[in-house]
Amino acid sequence: MTYLAEVRNIIKSYSLPGQAPVTPVLNDISLEIPANASIAIIGPSGSGKTTLLNILGTLDKPGSGEVFIEGEPLASLDDDQLAGIRNSRIGFVFQLHYLLPQLTLLENVLLPLLPVKDRLKRSAATGRAGQLLELTGLAEKSHRRPGELSTGECQRAAVVRALINQPALLLADEPTGSLDTENAALMTSLLNTLKKEENLAMVVVTHSPELASAMETCYRLRSGKLEKA
Repeated sequence: MTYLAEVRNIIKSYSLPGQAPVTPVLNDISLEIPANASIAIIGPSGSGKTTLLNILGTLDKPGSGEVFIEGEPLASLDDDQLAGIRNSRIGFVFQLHYLLPQLTLLENVLLPLLPVKDRLKRSAATGRAGQLLELTGLAEKSHRRPGELSTGECQRAAVVRALINQPALLLADEPTGSLDTENAALMTSLLNTLKKEENLAMVVVTHSPELASAMETCYRLRSGKLEKA
């Protein structure tokens, strides 16, 4: 079976210069992500949740083990090829929205299209941005700048930006971590709605029991090992 994304026997250790590697933060981790799945990864701070997410998203490389996207092994790809995979197949949402303050909400959403030269593709993406902003309740605020929006609205805009290139996989690192209870509940509902509307697979790293319970499968990462929660 070909999974949308997969890691096999991942080991990742960190050490200071001149020192021997410390105990691996990820120790022989394997995870398969089917198409359209929703997965939560929970665990204590410092357990390696973000490291695992970054390896899945090609932002970091394992010390050993293999990473696959749609059955394609990534070990032999160069930085430009990995960047292409990130831009076309994977969407990222972080705890902080990282919107550029000098740009409007719509301009921020369209930032991932900067490398795209095809005018027709850029035009289609602009239309898609409008549809996603409508779906997330932001259409009327598309020409405002982040400083004029609430934290919840900015985070919803960051989700739209992550989806603008129609990725098959969405990786979210504490997407409700900076939100109050009401906006966290709205974000949880929105992620599940977008998963269905966009036919996404989703992996969410979270400390939130509410967000974790809204995913189909939950894993716990602790002492370098990943297990079903």
